[in-house]
Amino acid sequence: MNILVLTRAPGSACEYYRGVGPFSKIKGVNLRLEPEVGWTVLSQVDFVLAERCHTQNDLDIIEMAKDFSVPVWMDIDDDFFNVPKYNPAAYTFGQKAVQERHAKCLAMADVVTVTCEHLKEQLSDFNKNIHVIPNAFNDYHWKWEFRPGTKPLLSWRGSATHRDDIRRYLGSMANVQEQKDFGWVFVGNDLWFVQERMSKRKTRFLDEMPTTHYWRAIKDFQTKYWHVPLLDNTFNRSKSNIGWIEATYAGAVCLCPDLPEWQAPGIVHYKAEPDGMTSDRSESYETALAAMLDMSDADRLKAVQDSYEYIGEHLLLSKVNQKRIELMETICAS
Repeated sequence: MNILVLTRAPGSACEYYRGVGPFSKIKGVNLRLEPEVGWTVLSQVDFVLAERCHTQNDLDIIEMAKDFSVPVWMDIDDDFFNVPKYNPAAYTFGQKAVQERHAKCLAMADVVTVTCEHLKEQLSDFNKNIHVIPNAFNDYHWKWEFRPGTKPLLSWRGSATHRDDIRRYLGSMANVQEQKDFGWVFVGNDLWFVQERMSKRKTRFLDEMPTTHYWRAIKDFQTKYWHVPLLDNTFNRSKSNIGWIEATYAGAVCLCPDLPEWQAPGIVHYKAEPDGMTSDRSESYETALAAMLDMSDADRLKAVQDSYEYIGEHLLLSKVNQKRIELMETICAS
Protein backbone atom coordinates (compact mmCIF):
# COMPACT_ATOMS: atom_id res chain seq x y z
CA MET A 1 0.00 0.00 0.00
CA ASN A 2 1.44 3.37 -1.05
CA ILE A 3 0.85 6.35 1.24
CA LEU A 4 1.79 9.94 0.48
CA VAL A 5 2.83 11.72 3.70
CA LEU A 6 2.35 15.48 3.86
CA THR A 7 4.67 16.81 6.57
CA ARG A 8 6.97 19.78 7.13
CA ALA A 9 8.98 18.20 9.92
CA PRO A 10 10.08 14.63 9.06
CA GLY A 11 12.23 14.23 12.16
CA SER A 12 9.86 15.82 14.68
CA ALA A 13 8.21 14.27 17.71
CA CYS A 14 4.88 14.59 15.91
CA GLU A 15 6.23 12.54 13.00
CA TYR A 16 7.67 9.97 15.41
CA TYR A 17 4.40 9.48 17.28
CA ARG A 18 1.82 10.10 14.53
CA GLY A 19 3.29 9.77 11.04
CA VAL A 20 6.29 7.90 9.68
CA GLY A 21 6.96 6.40 13.13
CA PRO A 22 3.81 4.27 13.42
CA PHE A 23 2.94 3.79 9.74
CA SER A 24 6.42 2.55 8.84
CA LYS A 25 5.86 -0.43 11.15
CA ILE A 26 2.74 -1.65 9.35
CA LYS A 27 3.49 -4.57 7.05
CA GLY A 28 3.02 -3.84 3.37
CA VAL A 29 3.10 -0.05 3.71
CA ASN A 30 5.31 2.06 1.47
CA LEU A 31 5.60 5.68 2.62
CA ARG A 32 6.39 8.48 0.20
CA LEU A 33 7.62 11.89 1.31
CA GLU A 34 7.77 14.02 -1.82
CA PRO A 35 9.25 17.55 -2.08
CA GLU A 36 6.64 18.41 -4.73
CA VAL A 37 3.25 16.82 -5.26
CA GLY A 38 1.35 16.82 -8.53
CA TRP A 39 -1.07 14.53 -10.32
CA THR A 40 1.74 12.11 -11.23
CA VAL A 41 2.42 11.45 -7.55
CA LEU A 42 -1.23 11.26 -6.52
CA SER A 43 -1.89 8.76 -9.31
CA GLN A 44 0.53 6.33 -7.66
CA VAL A 45 -0.73 6.35 -4.06
CA ASP A 46 -3.62 4.68 -2.25
CA PHE A 47 -4.27 7.59 0.08
CA VAL A 48 -2.80 10.79 1.48
CA LEU A 49 -1.75 11.06 5.12
CA ALA A 50 -1.99 14.79 5.88
CA GLU A 51 -0.54 16.11 9.14
CA ARG A 52 -1.33 19.49 10.71
CA CYS A 53 -2.40 20.87 7.33
CA HIS A 54 -2.93 24.64 7.19
CA THR A 55 -0.95 26.13 4.28
CA GLN A 56 -2.26 26.99 0.83
CA ASN A 57 -0.06 24.24 -0.60
CA ASP A 58 -1.64 21.72 1.81
CA LEU A 59 -5.10 22.82 0.73
CA ASP A 60 -4.20 22.65 -2.96
CA ILE A 61 -2.87 19.08 -2.60
CA ILE A 62 -5.93 17.92 -0.68
CA GLU A 63 -8.27 19.48 -3.25
CA MET A 64 -6.29 17.76 -6.02
CA ALA A 65 -6.49 14.44 -4.17
CA LYS A 66 -10.25 14.79 -3.90
CA ASP A 67 -10.47 15.56 -7.63
CA PHE A 68 -8.52 12.36 -8.33
CA SER A 69 -10.65 10.31 -5.90
CA VAL A 70 -7.63 9.67 -3.68
CA PRO A 71 -8.75 9.34 -0.03
CA VAL A 72 -7.35 11.81 2.50
CA TRP A 73 -6.53 10.82 6.07
CA MET A 74 -5.83 13.87 8.23
CA ASP A 75 -4.07 13.42 11.57
CA ILE A 76 -4.17 16.15 14.22
CA ASP A 77 -2.30 16.10 17.52
CA ASP A 78 -3.07 19.65 18.79
CA ASP A 79 -6.01 22.04 18.89
CA PHE A 80 -4.77 24.62 16.39
CA PHE A 81 -7.92 26.72 16.77
CA ASN A 82 -7.01 27.46 20.40
CA VAL A 83 -3.24 27.93 20.52
CA PRO A 84 -2.43 30.07 23.60
CA LYS A 85 -0.62 33.37 23.09
CA TYR A 86 2.53 32.16 24.88
CA ASN A 87 2.98 29.37 22.32
CA PRO A 88 5.28 30.39 19.42
CA ALA A 89 2.81 28.77 17.01
CA ALA A 90 0.15 31.29 18.04
CA TYR A 91 1.45 33.81 15.51
CA THR A 92 0.78 31.42 12.64
CA PHE A 93 -2.39 29.72 13.83
CA GLY A 94 -3.90 32.92 15.17
CA GLN A 95 -4.29 34.25 11.62
CA LYS A 96 -7.80 34.07 10.21
CA ALA A 97 -6.64 32.84 6.80
CA VAL A 98 -4.64 30.00 8.38
CA GLN A 99 -7.58 28.88 10.50
CA GLU A 100 -9.88 28.96 7.49
CA ARG A 101 -7.50 26.78 5.47
CA HIS A 102 -7.10 24.40 8.40
CA ALA A 103 -10.88 24.11 8.71
CA LYS A 104 -11.28 23.43 4.96
CA CYS A 105 -8.64 20.69 5.09
CA LEU A 106 -10.44 19.07 8.02
CA ALA A 107 -13.79 19.23 6.28
CA MET A 108 -12.48 17.58 3.10
CA ALA A 109 -10.73 14.70 4.87
CA ASP A 110 -12.29 11.26 4.46
CA VAL A 111 -11.14 10.38 7.97
CA VAL A 112 -9.57 12.36 10.80
CA THR A 113 -7.55 10.85 13.62
CA VAL A 114 -6.71 12.63 16.87
CA THR A 115 -4.84 11.87 20.07
CA CYS A 116 -7.65 12.11 22.64
CA GLU A 117 -11.39 12.49 23.22
CA HIS A 118 -11.22 16.20 24.08
CA LEU A 119 -9.59 17.02 20.75
CA LYS A 120 -12.21 14.90 18.97
CA GLU A 121 -14.95 16.96 20.61
CA GLN A 122 -13.22 20.22 19.69
CA LEU A 123 -13.05 19.27 16.00
CA SER A 124 -16.45 17.58 15.71
CA ASP A 125 -18.02 20.59 13.96
CA PHE A 126 -15.56 20.28 11.07
CA ASN A 127 -15.73 16.54 10.38
CA LYS A 128 -18.01 13.77 11.62
CA ASN A 129 -15.65 10.87 10.88
CA ILE A 130 -13.11 11.40 13.67
CA HIS A 131 -11.35 8.56 15.47
CA VAL A 132 -9.13 8.59 18.54
CA ILE A 133 -5.79 6.83 18.13
CA PRO A 134 -3.71 7.57 21.24
CA ASN A 135 -0.01 8.22 21.17
CA ALA A 136 1.83 5.04 22.03
CA PHE A 137 5.22 3.74 23.10
CA ASN A 138 7.14 2.52 20.06
CA ASP A 139 8.00 -1.01 21.14
CA TYR A 140 9.31 -1.74 17.64
CA HIS A 141 12.25 0.57 18.40
CA TRP A 142 12.67 0.20 22.15
CA LYS A 143 12.10 -2.66 24.57
CA TRP A 144 9.27 -2.07 27.02
CA GLU A 145 10.82 -3.28 30.26
CA PHE A 146 10.25 -2.55 33.93
CA ARG A 147 13.39 -0.90 35.26
CA PRO A 148 12.60 1.62 38.01
CA GLY A 149 14.87 4.63 38.45
CA THR A 150 17.53 4.48 41.15
CA LYS A 151 18.81 8.07 41.33
CA PRO A 152 17.27 10.92 43.38
CA LEU A 153 16.52 13.01 40.29
CA LEU A 154 13.42 14.93 39.19
CA SER A 155 13.17 15.30 35.39
CA TRP A 156 11.27 17.49 32.95
CA ARG A 157 11.37 17.87 29.19
CA GLY A 158 9.60 20.24 26.84
CA SER A 159 9.90 22.68 23.99
CA ALA A 160 9.47 26.45 23.85
CA THR A 161 5.72 25.81 23.44
CA HIS A 162 5.61 25.09 27.19
CA ARG A 163 7.42 28.20 28.41
CA ASP A 164 4.38 29.60 30.28
CA ASP A 165 3.35 26.16 31.54
CA ILE A 166 6.64 25.89 33.37
CA ARG A 167 6.95 29.61 34.24
CA ARG A 168 3.67 29.62 36.18
CA TYR A 169 4.85 26.82 38.47
CA LEU A 170 8.44 27.97 38.76
CA GLY A 171 8.08 29.56 42.18
CA SER A 172 6.74 26.30 43.57
CA MET A 173 9.61 24.37 41.96
CA ALA A 174 12.19 26.71 43.49
CA ASN A 175 10.53 26.46 46.90
CA VAL A 176 10.46 22.65 46.85
CA GLN A 177 14.05 22.57 45.62
CA GLU A 178 15.15 24.59 48.66
CA GLN A 179 13.47 22.08 50.98
CA LYS A 180 14.43 18.83 49.28
CA ASP A 181 17.92 17.60 48.49
CA PHE A 182 17.22 16.20 45.01
CA GLY A 183 18.86 16.77 41.66
CA TRP A 184 16.79 18.37 38.90
CA VAL A 185 17.13 17.79 35.14
CA PHE A 186 15.53 20.01 32.49
CA VAL A 187 15.65 18.94 28.84
CA GLY A 188 14.73 21.76 26.48
CA ASN A 189 15.81 25.01 24.86
CA ASP A 190 15.03 28.62 25.82
CA LEU A 191 15.09 27.91 29.58
CA TRP A 192 17.03 30.99 30.70
CA PHE A 193 14.21 32.01 33.05
CA VAL A 194 14.43 28.62 34.78
CA GLN A 195 18.21 28.89 35.09
CA GLU A 196 17.77 32.23 36.87
CA ARG A 197 15.52 30.74 39.58
CA MET A 198 16.86 27.26 40.23
CA SER A 199 19.93 26.25 42.23
CA LYS A 200 22.97 25.86 39.99
CA ARG A 201 24.34 23.20 42.32
CA LYS A 202 21.21 21.04 42.14
CA THR A 203 20.09 21.64 38.56
CA ARG A 204 21.29 20.32 35.22
CA PHE A 205 20.15 21.68 31.84
CA LEU A 206 20.30 19.73 28.59
CA ASP A 207 19.41 20.99 25.12
CA GLU A 208 16.66 19.41 23.07
CA MET A 209 18.01 16.36 21.29
CA PRO A 210 17.12 14.09 18.36
CA THR A 211 14.50 11.46 19.08
CA THR A 212 16.92 8.53 19.11
CA HIS A 213 19.26 10.33 21.50
CA TYR A 214 16.39 11.38 23.74
CA TRP A 215 14.99 7.90 24.33
CA ARG A 216 18.45 6.60 25.13
CA ALA A 217 19.18 9.54 27.42
CA ILE A 218 16.08 9.31 29.59
CA LYS A 219 16.77 5.63 30.22
CA ASP A 220 20.33 6.49 31.21
CA PHE A 221 19.10 9.19 33.62
CA GLN A 222 17.77 6.43 35.95
CA THR A 223 15.58 9.18 37.40
CA LYS A 224 13.14 8.31 40.17
CA TYR A 225 10.77 11.23 39.58
CA TRP A 226 9.21 13.17 36.70
CA HIS A 227 6.84 16.13 36.50
CA VAL A 228 4.56 17.62 33.85
CA PRO A 229 3.55 21.20 34.71
CA LEU A 230 0.59 22.29 32.58
CA LEU A 231 -1.88 25.15 32.81
CA ASP A 232 -5.57 24.40 32.44
CA ASN A 233 -6.72 25.77 29.09
CA THR A 234 -8.53 24.44 26.03
CA PHE A 235 -5.31 23.79 24.17
CA ASN A 236 -3.69 21.79 26.99
CA ARG A 237 -6.83 19.73 27.54
CA SER A 238 -6.20 18.32 24.07
CA LYS A 239 -2.60 17.44 24.90
CA SER A 240 -1.79 13.74 24.98
CA ASN A 241 -0.11 12.02 27.92
CA ILE A 242 3.22 11.24 26.27
CA GLY A 243 5.05 12.92 29.16
CA TRP A 244 3.78 10.16 31.43
CA ILE A 245 4.60 7.44 28.88
CA GLU A 246 8.16 8.74 28.59
CA ALA A 247 8.47 9.04 32.37
CA THR A 248 7.35 5.44 32.87
CA TYR A 249 9.83 4.19 30.28
CA ALA A 250 12.53 6.11 32.17
CA GLY A 251 11.45 4.30 35.36
CA ALA A 252 10.02 7.34 37.12
CA VAL A 253 6.83 8.04 39.02
CA CYS A 254 5.14 10.99 37.35
CA LEU A 255 3.37 14.12 38.64
CA CYS A 256 0.69 15.16 36.15
CA PRO A 257 -2.28 17.56 35.96
CA ASP A 258 -5.72 16.34 37.01
CA LEU A 259 -7.05 16.74 33.46
CA PRO A 260 -9.05 13.94 31.75
CA GLU A 261 -6.22 12.71 29.51
CA TRP A 262 -4.00 12.11 32.54
CA GLN A 263 -6.29 9.81 34.52
CA ALA A 264 -4.37 6.55 34.57
CA PRO A 265 -2.90 4.12 37.12
CA GLY A 266 0.27 5.15 38.94
CA ILE A 267 0.03 8.88 38.21
CA VAL A 268 0.38 11.42 41.03
CA HIS A 269 -1.97 14.36 40.43
CA TYR A 270 -2.08 18.09 41.15
CA LYS A 271 -4.86 20.54 40.32
CA ALA A 272 -3.89 22.35 37.12
CA GLU A 273 -3.99 26.12 37.53
CA PRO A 274 -6.04 28.30 35.16
CA ASP A 275 -4.27 29.87 32.21
CA GLY A 276 -4.81 33.38 33.58
CA MET A 277 -2.93 32.87 36.85
CA THR A 278 -0.46 35.68 37.60
CA SER A 279 1.46 34.02 40.43
CA ASP A 280 4.26 31.49 39.91
CA ARG A 281 3.20 29.51 42.96
CA SER A 282 0.58 26.76 43.05
CA GLU A 283 -0.32 25.27 46.41
CA SER A 284 -1.68 22.09 44.82
CA TYR A 285 1.36 21.59 42.62
CA GLU A 286 3.80 22.35 45.42
CA THR A 287 2.08 20.04 47.88
CA ALA A 288 1.78 17.19 45.39
CA LEU A 289 5.38 17.56 44.23
CA ALA A 290 6.72 17.51 47.78
CA ALA A 291 4.54 14.49 48.61
CA MET A 292 5.79 12.61 45.55
CA LEU A 293 9.40 13.24 46.53
CA ASP A 294 8.56 11.95 50.04
CA MET A 295 7.01 8.70 48.80
CA SER A 296 8.34 5.52 50.34
CA ASP A 297 10.30 3.27 47.99
CA ALA A 298 7.47 0.74 48.14
CA ASP A 299 4.81 3.28 47.14
CA ARG A 300 6.98 4.76 44.40
CA LEU A 301 7.77 1.35 42.92
CA LYS A 302 4.09 0.37 42.98
CA ALA A 303 3.13 3.57 41.18
CA VAL A 304 5.74 2.99 38.48
CA GLN A 305 4.69 -0.64 38.10
CA ASP A 306 0.99 0.29 37.85
CA SER A 307 1.81 2.73 35.06
CA TYR A 308 4.13 0.23 33.39
CA GLU A 309 1.48 -2.49 33.35
CA TYR A 310 -1.27 -0.17 32.04
CA ILE A 311 0.88 1.15 29.20
CA GLY A 312 2.04 -2.37 28.39
CA GLU A 313 -1.57 -3.49 28.05
CA HIS A 314 -3.08 -0.48 26.27
CA LEU A 315 -0.45 1.89 24.83
CA LEU A 316 2.21 -0.10 23.01
CA LEU A 317 2.45 0.81 19.34
CA SER A 318 2.34 -2.85 18.29
CA LYS A 319 -1.20 -2.92 19.75
CA VAL A 320 -2.40 0.60 18.98
CA ASN A 321 -1.37 0.23 15.33
CA GLN A 322 -4.20 -2.25 14.89
CA LYS A 323 -6.55 0.74 14.90
CA ARG A 324 -4.59 2.27 12.01
CA ILE A 325 -4.71 -0.99 10.09
CA GLU A 326 -8.50 -1.17 10.48
CA LEU A 327 -8.92 2.42 9.30
CA MET A 328 -6.59 1.80 6.34
CA GLU A 329 -8.73 -1.11 5.26
CA THR A 330 -11.89 0.98 5.59
CA ILE A 331 -10.60 4.05 3.79
CA CYS A 332 -9.24 2.05 0.85
CA ALA A 333 -12.42 -0.04 0.53
CA SER A 334 -14.74 2.98 0.43
